[in-house]
Amino acid sequence: MHFATRSSVRPLSRSFKPLLEILEGRALLSAAITIVGHEMDIQADNAGSIISVTDDGSGTMNAWVKTGNQSINQMGHGINKLVIHGGAGNDHAYFQTKGTLLHALELDMDLGAGNDNADLNFDRGISGAPVHLNLGAGMGLDSMDLTFGNIANSEVDVTGNLGHKHDTFHSVLFGGLSGNSVLNYNLQGNGAANLVDLDLRGKIDATAALNVLDQNTPSANDRLKIRYHGELDGVMNVDVDQAAAWYGVQSQFTLDAASTGTLNVKLMDAWYEYDSSLTVTDHSGGPKVSVIDRLAGFLTSPDGTMVSTEGPLPLVQQV
Repeated sequence: MHFATRSSVRPLSRSFKPLLEILEGRALLSAAITIVGHEMDIQADNAGSIISVTDDGSGTMNAWVKTGNQSINQMGHGINKLVIHGGAGNDHAYFQTKGTLLHALELDMDLGAGNDNADLNFDRGISGAPVHLNLGAGMGLDSMDLTFGNIANSEVDVTGNLGHKHDTFHSVLFGGLSGNSVLNYNLQGNGAANLVDLDLRGKIDATAALNVLDQNTPSANDRLKIRYHGELDGVMNVDVDQAAAWYGVQSQFTLDAASTGTLNVKLMDAWYEYDSSLTVTDHSGGPKVSVIDRLAGFLTSPDGTMVSTEGPLPLVQQV
């Protein structure tokens, strides 16, 4: 029998103790860009995002979204519908054309909660393309800026659904309306004291039309600023449906002396409707400047123009 000595016995190993190592935290990016067919969808997250989309004018769109310290981007070809969803944060959304827009486009935007800004730029012009812009402000204090260059042989529909707080909608038309173009603004105030500011410039051809509908509740106490300067050969219709009813309309229509078209204004408060229209009759001299009289509700009658009025007509109150 053999007995091992103490020195020959191997010592027992120490027991293993597992440890947890804390690694650097990584936030997951919840924003997304998806493309299905001819539609691009962009979803912002709730932390506040910067969304930027460019269109080369032929439907090639490059989208970039930044949220926190992370960003994603995606390019799509043949895109004719763009959908942007803002999150609960303070978002900034930008859309810009890099050339004249030559393809049909539907742009649906919902800025979501938070204090958001949207900047849409079509200053390179639109030619031969139907464009539909559906713009929702959301629940925060939001602002929308929309810029157009010349619109040629195109129908452009702008629907602005302003939120329930004090939002701002600002739009500029630089190049007028050419050919058989129609530009429609349909702006809904939803009861808040919003500011709508329209700066419209350029020639409106005889076969073109510019239509403005600003609608709200009489108690909203909002503001409508509308200016036009150019040669009006077609038709311009301004319909103020209870928006800015408490003398909140600031207007100036400067018609070049060569104008042969018609400016029509309908102003409704909670009780009456006031209708007036203006045409240039004397084409000599300088421009003919008219405003919506803040008390009478009708267009003023500068020299060299003819203004016809109708009303005030009592409105039927709905129960």
